[in-house]
Amino acid sequence: MAPEVLLGNYSQEVDIWAAGVVLHVLLLGTLPFRGNSVEAIFEAIKTVELDFHSEQWASVSLLARDLISKMLNRDASSRLAAADVLRKFKRHFFVPCIACSL
Repeated sequence: MAPEVLLGNYSQEVDIWAAGVVLHVLLLGTLPFRGNSVEAIFEAIKTVELDFHSEQWASVSLLARDLISKMLNRDASSRLAAADVLRKFKRHFFVPCIACSL
């Protein structure tokens, strides 16, 4: 749940946050924000800073870390837009096939 939803706001930027959470789970196998209760999880969403240099991120590329950090930006106005996420994802994670264009 995006931080702004906890404050009663909802915009399309919430969907980018949700996709960032899913990407985090796919790459690390864990949720980015955890707690022993729903309230603790909500507090973590609002306050915990992700450490992209910790041991758990060692096998994740810097490009993927950068993408997730920009998708999980608490400031919705600074969060990547959907088109930017797709552009960044395509540019960094898909290698063009030279033989395919022949």
